[in-house]
Amino acid sequence: MMEEFGSTSNYLLSWEELPAVPVYMEQLLQLVNETIQPLGLPAVTKTMINSYVKQHFFSRPVGLSKVDATGDSPRRPK
Repeated sequence: MMEEFGSTSNYLLSWEELPAVPVYMEQLLQLVNETIQPLGLPAVTKTMINSYVKQHFFSRPVGLSKVDATGDSPRRPK
């Protein structure tokens, strides 16, 4: 998805473009924050992600606490 903001052009990842490989929390935060940084939005924090898990927006990680960027745990059956 290409979005225009002012005189600059920023590329936002679509849901399908998110990596479907397991990542650690720090990797997820880096991916998200690098993506939203050009928009001038506040950074997403580990506390925010944990809150989303508690509210069932994402699946709870299993094992090594890895989740894929879509929020699914690689070891949890669907």
